[in-house]
Amino acid sequence: MTALQRVDTLPPPFVPEPISDAESATMFRAAVNLFRLWALTDEQAACCSTCRYLSSLEGRGTWPN
Repeated sequence: MTALQRVDTLPPPFVPEPISDAESATMFRAAVNLFRLWALTDEQAACCSTCRYLSSLEGRGTWPN
């Protein structure tokens, strides 16, 4: 007979810690690789990066004027 095992599906609580240098380097490489795979020009990649950055500020009340 097979026994069922409960699996916790809730994510752990968010802990605001600074991003490490290794994590930021990994995220940068991932973005560069995605832009390459999507065949984006430098101008398109810059727009994507800037738009994403500005959208992250919107909910914080720090949207640049």
